[in-house]
Amino acid sequence: MRRAASAIGALLLVLLPLSAVRAQTQALDECARQVANRSEMPLCLALAQRTANDDMLDALRQVLAQAESLARATGRDGGAAQLRASQREFERYVDAQCRFVHALFDSGNGADQAALACEVDLLRQRVTVLRGFLPQRPGAN
Repeated sequence: MRRAASAIGALLLVLLPLSAVRAQTQALDECARQVANRSEMPLCLALAQRTANDDMLDALRQVLAQAESLARATGRDGGAAQLRASQREFERYVDAQCRFVHALFDSGNGADQAALACEVDLLRQRVTVLRGFLPQRPGAN
């Protein structure tokens, strides 16, 4: 009985990281549902990456403008500089995390697609975080 429990525990240790990776591959799943065949996956992921990056840059510009405006109004600098530093660290995190995902998949196109999907998912998360700093517009839900 103890040996069976140990084997199940070892299996869970192997499967747990993969489930954690799947939690960050929403873009991969979306594209898999959208394309007619696997050969279209790279294009779908590239388009998703471009859109997510554009959305992130737009949100970053808006929050940066808000931070700079606040600095001018209050005379307290720092918010914009900290946002820029945060963005640099976010970009480093994306690079490291998605290289990790690539290594877990460790096979040609599948690994490349998983890494690109990782980037899309993290960019989307960043957009959500950045937009949380923006004032809510009336009627926007």
